[in-house]
Amino acid sequence: MNPSTPAAETLAAWRAAASAPFVAGPEHLETCVRVLSGAFATDPVTDWYLRADRHRDWALRRQFVNILDGWVLALGHTWLAADGGACAVLLPPDPDPLRLGLLEWPGLLRRLLPNTGWARLPRVVRLIAAMDAHHPAQPPHYYVWF
Repeated sequence: MNPSTPAAETLAAWRAAASAPFVAGPEHLETCVRVLSGAFATDPVTDWYLRADRHRDWALRRQFVNILDGWVLALGHTWLAADGGACAVLLPPDPDPLRLGLLEWPGLLRRLLPNTGWARLPRVVRLIAAMDAHHPAQPPHYYVWF
């Protein structure tokens, strides 16, 4: 066995925890932010739009706080593994919470700017627009966001 491969007991414990997820609530915010920040710490797309300076780790964490706190957790479709080691964020089919009206963009941009900085803000705007343009509307479905 490779020394970096987890032991069979560890793998069995991970499988058991992942097979018993529960709906995360506001009291699970910190755990969800920790798990998602860790999962996306070296993600190439996240690296492309997230600020690249000494505030990057703060921005990565803040991104997930902004997404989860007071918005996505309230939808009731964020799932957490029993041991807090995995998290999945699903968006319901109707209404589409990612479809923004013109009046909602200024608030979104104010929340995104500290995470991206001025130089990378256009990147995340293009990413949001591209994802929206290619996101199928039919049939109605849950979207696994993170």
